[in-house]
Amino acid sequence: MAVLSLKKSNLPSVWLFSFQVIFLALFVGLKFQTGYDWPIYEAHYAAIQRGESFYLDFEFGYEWIVQVASRVGLAFEQFSAVVSVLEVAFIAIAVRHFFPRYCLVVMAVMYSVPDFYLIPTFSLLRQGLAVSIFLIGVCKVFSGKKISGLVYFTIACSLHYSVIGGVFLLGLVYIFPLSRMTFSLIFAAAVVLYVASFDIIRGVVEVLIVYVDPKYMIYLDRDVFNASFAYRAAFAVVSLVIFTCIYSAWMRRESSDGDHFDRGFGLLSYRLALLGVLIPLIIFGFPTLSTRYQYFFAIFVIGCSLGALQYVNYASRIMVVAVIAVTAYLPFYRFLSSPLSIVYIPYQSQLFYDQTNSTGHDRTNDLLNQLDVLWSK
Repeated sequence: MAVLSLKKSNLPSVWLFSFQVIFLALFVGLKFQTGYDWPIYEAHYAAIQRGESFYLDFEFGYEWIVQVASRVGLAFEQFSAVVSVLEVAFIAIAVRHFFPRYCLVVMAVMYSVPDFYLIPTFSLLRQGLAVSIFLIGVCKVFSGKKISGLVYFTIACSLHYSVIGGVFLLGLVYIFPLSRMTFSLIFAAAVVLYVASFDIIRGVVEVLIVYVDPKYMIYLDRDVFNASFAYRAAFAVVSLVIFTCIYSAWMRRESSDGDHFDRGFGLLSYRLALLGVLIPLIIFGFPTLSTRYQYFFAIFVIGCSLGALQYVNYASRIMVVAVIAVTAYLPFYRFLSSPLSIVYIPYQSQLFYDQTNSTGHDRTNDLLNQLDVLWSK
């Protein structure tokens, strides 16, 4: 469907896009005990239903929607479904807003790459919804409605405090509009450091974290990057292909539109896309953080890279999409080959699983045991 929608001068059908979004929303929303954070969220929800306190404190916005859902009488899996459907819907709105011509392809890639799909939508319940609302806020800001955008950012932040970092990066790119050449130099340096496994960020964090909050030192011990040279080289190739697509689309768009393109937020989307490419290369030493923050700008990475398609003919577009797909799915091998992915595979649906025959909690316990073994080394 996505590839067929790329026919020149033929915008994707709203009905076709709606069908795709509904399909994805149901697939994500109907998950059951899938994802490593499911037991924690479920235990917290059950405690709130019983009027008891929980040993973890979540953001006030998330606590409030849990209170509302529990008083309405929703079971946890129903609450999870509502949150997941809203997340997919908000992301779809943002994708349609920024990339109407390639929205079908953007959604297809977005919900195929594990870091953009399984981890945020199947595990990070709070942050997944927060990022989707953050993207609606970015839509408002791009439309010139900065006050409205600020409201959405505040709501998103109340669900997960990581949004503060997303807003900070957005503001940083807007205040300091780096050129294509500057991004190229930063990218080249980031690739060299990444392939060489030279982790500057970890060294800086080791110094600063003592002054911020020592309790976060657990990330220095447990959130570590572990990949072979072959994988690092493959990921560098993926990053280079995507960077080249974004760079060329930016260059061609800028030259064709001239000064008109510099007005408003025309270039900001490309800068956000290149930022999304740089994040996993620069802060690779903390996979948890790099995955979560790249997710803030994932739709721009995909959408802007696909912007290169408008400068090739229809027959060539199929080939370009194929190349992008192959390079984008290279990291998927590492995901499938990792025993830590046990919490995502097999997929469990609310339509076919219940509390008695689900393997979700057992697989989560298996994951935690594996992590304990890794951390003990």
